[in-house]
Amino acid sequence: DPSINNPFIILDKLYHYSIGEISESHSYLNDLTWASALSLMEQKQIESDGHIKRTREYVNAIAREFNCNSRFIQDLHRASPLHDLGKIILPDDILCKPAITSHKELSILKTHTTKGAEAINSIIKKYKITKGYLVTAYEIALYHHENWDGTGYFGLSGNDIPLAARIFRLADVYDTLRSKKPYKSRLSHKEATQIIFDGDKKTSSEHFDPKLLETFKNMSSIFEKIGDNILVCDYWEASKKQLDSEL
Repeated sequence: DPSINNPFIILDKLYHYSIGEISESHSYLNDLTWASALSLMEQKQIESDGHIKRTREYVNAIAREFNCNSRFIQDLHRASPLHDLGKIILPDDILCKPAITSHKELSILKTHTTKGAEAINSIIKKYKITKGYLVTAYEIALYHHENWDGTGYFGLSGNDIPLAARIFRLADVYDTLRSKKPYKSRLSHKEATQIIFDGDKKTSSEHFDPKLLETFKNMSSIFEKIGDNILVCDYWEASKKQLDSEL
């Protein structure tokens, strides 16, 4: 099916289906959207080795420790798996390449942020959505490669970067450091955290929100257990229960 390469068609079909199901059952079936998108990404081999599931757990954990409200944590839970949605549309010769070796290839790779955000924004506009997980997904998809010091893809810096994207940036970098790639070996938790705080050729502590970095420092052992597949921190369920009690 050629539509598998078109995130606009994919999201429109998934969200339209979800809306129908939600009105019928009055439950949070929006999870269908990210679950289906995850399946499509795995078919395209965009993300592997549990990256999407781990980063979702990381953002849930750090958002909870950062005292974010329950609704925001729920939105993060649903939104984070869509961060690389735009990679569906990238050429396979770029997507499957072990390492980017030219400025042209890097420019093409960077478009996964704008393409993914455009796909999500098309649904936001079509259904006149003003809040919720798709708005959060748009922010993460577009800005998850921005750095606190302004050295990211588009040069956004500080609090101009949406909080959801700042949280995901930290989770994404940590998971990348701890994952085996064609161009690198898997690092230990200690090695990964040392790079995040002390830096290396690609990473600097100035890339991250200082307050989030302090939160990460105080609860990095939770990240370690998630990364080692020892712990599943279901902060989303805890937040859902808390939100239900508040309503």
